[in-house]
Amino acid sequence: MGISKRVPGVLAVLLLSMGGLLAPVPVQAASVAVVDDDPGDLDPEAGGTEDGLAVDAESYAKEFGVTTEQARARLTAQNDFGALVEEIEAAHPDTFAGSTVEHEGDFGLRVRFIGDTVPEQAAQIVKGVPGVTLQAGARYSLAQAEKIIDSTGNTLDTHGAVDGVFYDATNETFVLDMVGAATGDRSREEVTASLRATLPASLPAEIRSAEIRLTPQSAGDGQRGGLRMDTCTSGFSVRNGAGEKGILTAGHCGNTQRYRLYGSSTWVTTSFRRQERNATSDVQWHTRPNMVAYARFHAASTEATRPVTGRVVRSGQNGDYVCHRGKTTGYSCGRVSTISYRPTWRNACDGPTCAATWIRVSGANLKCYPGDSGGPWFNANRAYGIYKGQSSSGTGTAGCNWAVYMAINYISSIDVSLLYA
Repeated sequence: MGISKRVPGVLAVLLLSMGGLLAPVPVQAASVAVVDDDPGDLDPEAGGTEDGLAVDAESYAKEFGVTTEQARARLTAQNDFGALVEEIEAAHPDTFAGSTVEHEGDFGLRVRFIGDTVPEQAAQIVKGVPGVTLQAGARYSLAQAEKIIDSTGNTLDTHGAVDGVFYDATNETFVLDMVGAATGDRSREEVTASLRATLPASLPAEIRSAEIRLTPQSAGDGQRGGLRMDTCTSGFSVRNGAGEKGILTAGHCGNTQRYRLYGSSTWVTTSFRRQERNATSDVQWHTRPNMVAYARFHAASTEATRPVTGRVVRSGQNGDYVCHRGKTTGYSCGRVSTISYRPTWRNACDGPTCAATWIRVSGANLKCYPGDSGGPWFNANRAYGIYKGQSSSGTGTAGCNWAVYMAINYISSIDVSLLYA
């Protein structure tokens, strides 16, 4: 039995900074000449400012059956929880076993640790914060679980039926995303047993006994044609150490890109600056001819924009309700199911074995499809990440099994930082 410490208090409406992120800033390819009246120079505030917290709260309220007022309070608290988890993990990296935001039933944050007692420093960090539960007695620390996943090497990558593996800290189980469907007379149990029998004996016991979640479609990076950018969706605005400003997209999208604003027929060329596509990163950035960029993004609206006011790093995202904008599927939201996802689909990390650092999202109202890659993941006005890939069969909610993104703090791999409003 784990030892729990409940931090007293009823969840309060904490009107702190509206967390949010950057949404796509359209990009374009090098085959079209730059025009003098670059539409990207237009002030993005001209279309108005979208109340990101209010819009995301409407989506949250529908998904979890609460009032919009309750949804706003929960999402505000969620933003604050992220900072707490980041501080707790930094203080206890060896015993921190993960966290999750619980949305069903009593809303709140649950943080777990290995060992028999809750660390005193962690208790002090959350002292007086409503809705937080600290628990001891976890089986693995997050670092231990991720080490087990990483120890699978490329064994799973070459197994054609496995698209990814992760540790579900909420249920303390390892999970395999595997492609397979119960057809004919075969039940789901029979299909699962058949797939499990094909797993190499060299895999760690924890992975061989992992829960298997079946999807009918293979996963992959989300690149394909569509609107906004030549191959993908633009992400957050950034700057480098020299003060040059530009925009992000996914590293697998190709280095020659153009963008165009909503309502404009003019494509604008961009200049590729740098990318990283490796075990932990899938990101690149581009500059426009005049080096102009705005700390704003499109989310639910193609007219109004949201200002970027902050970010949430990887360690503080588990269980969070997050949304994204993609040129193919538009705006939709889901829930982070793990912050320790290791993609194993074909060439997922451009050669190297992927690390267990990616973010996996699912949900009944989530939409995901090729073309959304590079777009922003966010909640209200705080940046969460950059879209990487998905398992999907169509552009609607019924076609999206799950999506994967890179946590926003990994943009440091290309030596840029977010632009804030």
